[in-house]
Amino acid sequence: MKLKACLTIVVIFTLFISLGISEAQTNDTDLRLEPLIRTLKEKGILTNSDVLKIKEEQKKNDQKALKRETIIPLKLFTKKHLLEINSANKNFTATIRAYFHFDTRIYDTKSNNANSYDIRRARIEIRGRAYKYIKYRVQLAMAGSPYVRNCWLDLQYLPWLQVKLGQFKPAFSTQWITRDNNTIFLERASSNPIYPFFDRGIAIHGELFSKRITYTIGSFTGAGIERDYSTGDIDDHKDWTGRLFFSPFLKSDKNWLKGLHFCLEGTWGNESIATKGYEERGLRAQDYESKIWIWNKKDITIGTRYRYGWEIHWINGPFFISNENLVTGWTDIGGDNGISGHTSVNTIYGGFFLTGERIKLSNNGWSLPTPRNYFNPRNKTWGAFMPCFSYTFTKTSEDLFKNDIMKGAEEVHTVVLGLTWLWTSMIRWHFNIMYIHANGGTGGIITGHYSDPNTIGEKYRTNEWMFGIRLKYTM
Repeated sequence: MKLKACLTIVVIFTLFISLGISEAQTNDTDLRLEPLIRTLKEKGILTNSDVLKIKEEQKKNDQKALKRETIIPLKLFTKKHLLEINSANKNFTATIRAYFHFDTRIYDTKSNNANSYDIRRARIEIRGRAYKYIKYRVQLAMAGSPYVRNCWLDLQYLPWLQVKLGQFKPAFSTQWITRDNNTIFLERASSNPIYPFFDRGIAIHGELFSKRITYTIGSFTGAGIERDYSTGDIDDHKDWTGRLFFSPFLKSDKNWLKGLHFCLEGTWGNESIATKGYEERGLRAQDYESKIWIWNKKDITIGTRYRYGWEIHWINGPFFISNENLVTGWTDIGGDNGISGHTSVNTIYGGFFLTGERIKLSNNGWSLPTPRNYFNPRNKTWGAFMPCFSYTFTKTSEDLFKNDIMKGAEEVHTVVLGLTWLWTSMIRWHFNIMYIHANGGTGGIITGHYSDPNTIGEKYRTNEWMFGIRLKYTM
């Protein structure tokens, strides 16, 4: 109901304001012409009858113009959108989009994870602009338990100083902030709490030196989304975030230098408890169903949660390669002078477009290209193909297992070989073969329905194989 009300308000707001602007523009025309007519009359160039004729003609033209201005351009089923509404002056826009991700996951015979068909994502959203410089987005996730995912306004009057507020992704990790339709593999290299998921807060961001540097500074609850704590924040403490994205050779005439990017990022905040959206869910493995570790106790106190990371990315024509190094840590777990520890995630990944397309990268993450030739067997065109690979090493402090804070695997190696097949701008396929190897901890990664003791029991594994297919469909 909350989302339905928000969508209705935004659409009505957009339509009525656009009509008001159109009428104001017509009145402005009258004000500009009146002094000119008066001057020409005073100098004897125009007679009274001439003035009356001009005003009558102007009135007719104004009525025609107002009629044109009040027509709201409406586009259905464009190449990238389900529905698009624009005011005549393009200052007010509303785009309705929907996308669906369908998964098939097959695990090796010794796994306790079930082979499955799954609706991984099903989302609908409205996004656009108001008064040209105010960007907005409201998104509902419908797979599983429905909840509001994105809900924010972004004030973009100055390129170097913009303000975003609401519920959205804190800027941390290029893989994480990449939109789900543009992810390179079935799943990202890690999960929350390594990534800060969605949170409620405010961020100041902007572009400097002709987009060579993009910065983001934010303040968030540190507790996660509205679904987990619907009454607001859990304490007075806030998470502070920062990210600097460098593209020093963006304007270079050397193609091999243009695509070189660097990033520094971090978050810091005092915490009261292990939160629902971050710690209590544990760290998900890249096969989606397994956990690398879970917290062994609930309602545990935490002193500080911090994150930091550094990245390097290089795009050269149809080829790209990246390295992300991320760390999430906790201090004083269980009270003053308690246990401290961290989890680090180091990933190297890359790909090559056999059909010559070029992937794009910005501070907002990766963007898969539109195929040069859409998939159409009748025309003997087959879309775009990108073989890709990923290696991730996840390491967690040994003390967190020895002191019964966590259970799971201390070290995990994950290798993914994939093929991304782009049919059109709206249809994308991903094929991944994944191997996971675990060491240390309390026995390995945790497979099976560990969250519900009445179903298949949990099972520790040191080796896990998975083959996955995903179809992404965007409207």
